Amino acid sequence: MASPLLSVKNLSWRIQTRSILDDISFDIQPHQFVGLLGPNGAGKSSLMRCLFGLYECDYSALLFENQSLSSLSVKQRAQRMAVIHQEHTPHMGMLVKQVVALGLMPNKSWLDWPSPSDKRKVDNAMEIMDVLPLAKQEYVSLSGGEKQRVMLAQALVQDTPFLILDEPTNHLDVHYQIDLLHRVKRLNKTVLASIHDLNLAAAFCDELLLLDHGQLVAKGTPKEVLTEDRISQVFQACAIVDSYPLDENQIRITYAFHESPRNLKHHEIKR
Repeated sequence: MASPLLSVKNLSWRIQTRSILDDISFDIQPHQFVGLLGPNGAGKSSLMRCLFGLYECDYSALLFENQSLSSLSVKQRAQRMAVIHQEHTPHMGMLVKQVVALGLMPNKSWLDWPSPSDKRKVDNAMEIMDVLPLAKQEYVSLSGGEKQRVMLAQALVQDTPFLILDEPTNHLDVHYQIDLLHRVKRLNKTVLASIHDLNLAAAFCDELLLLDHGQLVAKGTPKEVLTEDRISQVFQACAIVDSYPLDENQIRITYAFHESPRNLKHHEIKR
């Protein structure tokens, strides 16, 4: 097996006496799409913010391409990982094309003018993300799904091997959720994405990391992680997990209210 792109070893993070992340370890291999799951307050956003340097932590626990993240400057880290936050910067007064072009910054000096190849890279990223027709619109005028595609285009221009997405499907309708994750999957990048919808995570992710109360309670394939007992324990939800009718390697989660999974099995689930 190839060396992991990202390796996290015994990472802990505290706020004064309160433990937020406790002894977390995992590896992410190149080109994996990894989903980060857990209930509200589990530590998902805190873990991501430690990875991209927003929170101070023990960076000796974080290795990127076998190199400690503590040895990398802010610019060097931005050359290795692109981050799409849950809440976007408003970018008031900026056109879509200008927002996408911000992805050039980690690889340029402040005095460099965009070259013809830079402009082609920006146009190509917008075309891939289907926002080229929006190039001259103001960013603030876009819908939530359009803004997410613009930020993905910016990440493409940034041209990093690793992409961190903090709840990328939040506030999006079903069409835009599926469309966005399809686009991310096709990028052939290494991705760590926090996702609330367990069925979406199971459908798109190669592996899952499940956090609960700041601890990593499970990691592995969707089948290995999303068991009925674990969904009940971590999410306090009654559910049946079965194979998806069109693909036995893919799982489907069906929820019920006011019943345990054991009782639910006696009912017929319409397919």
